Amino acid sequence: MIKGGFGGANTKTGAIFEIETNLKKALEENGYNLTRFVFLEQHAFEKYLNDNFGFSMKKCFGKAFRPDEAVIYNNRLIVIEKKMQSGGGSVDEKIQTGPYKLSIYQKCAEIMGLEGADFIFLLKGEFFDIPKYTTHQLPWNLKNGVPTYFDKLPLEKCFKK
Repeated sequence: MIKGGFGGANTKTGAIFEIETNLKKALEENGYNLTRFVFLEQHAFEKYLNDNFGFSMKKCFGKAFRPDEAVIYNNRLIVIEKKMQSGGGSVDEKIQTGPYKLSIYQKCAEIMGLEGADFIFLLKGEFFDIPKYTTHQLPWNLKNGVPTYFDKLPLEKCFKK
């Protein structure tokens, strides 16, 4: 977050982290066949649900969830939420919502006729790889089906070639 900034859409450093960790680019650079993936990020995810299944997230959940990156791969919905922060603020509280968001995306996967959903956090390690998070919050997320990775997504753990 920019010092003195307002967060949300005004957060520039988070946008840089999202670009640096672009899933499509990483998969391509590591020899994955991209035709096996359907990429749906931000507004494209909401539009895909509306256009293909007549499903409104706003009507069902009260708001539209717009994941940083989502893919359909091997009959599963895989959602990656990326977070970076340079100081205290709301981002550190957002990682506590992992199990709730997993349930949201599991419902979306059901609507899409998929086997299920995975929700993954990709966090900037310099801020989040500290005991404040690694002692309680992140293990709780993992216990509830939400893994967390720092700085780089381990493609081989998430996607089979």
